Amino acid sequence: MFVLGLLLLLVLHKEAFSTNFPDETIAEFSVNVYNQLRATGEDENIIFSPLGIAITMGMVELGAHGSTLKEIQHSMGYEGLKNGEEFAFLKDLSDMAATEDSHYVMKLVNSLYVQNGYHVNDKFLPLFMDACIFPCLFAPPLAFVLIVRFMSMFH
Repeated sequence: MFVLGLLLLLVLHKEAFSTNFPDETIAEFSVNVYNQLRATGEDENIIFSPLGIAITMGMVELGAHGSTLKEIQHSMGYEGLKNGEEFAFLKDLSDMAATEDSHYVMKLVNSLYVQNGYHVNDKFLPLFMDACIFPCLFAPPLAFVLIVRFMSMFH
């Protein structure tokens, strides 16, 4: 099942690794996630998206500071990069994956749901991840219903 988890990277290998982003950063992150997931289940199949995790963590990283920012950068393998270099890579990779000119086309939906009253600097997410920000009341079942309703528009 390791192959399924890394399918996205194999399909996009040529384009993804033609950037200035270190190949080993992506590969090491993907293998580390797989090993962590494998450690939590015995003989279960594992399917995950390293690209999805990286983009999600990139959105979180945009708002992180201090020790939280350092921990995210460490866990993602970005600590050796120049400040913000990973965002350009994630944007390029997202754009490349969703381009209509490619043989493989992916539809990416990035959104951030935040608690009502919590301010998010909205200039960052659309710029880097083509994401929308949705205020939400995280009280079951309303939050779940809103998220499912939104996601069902794309499937």
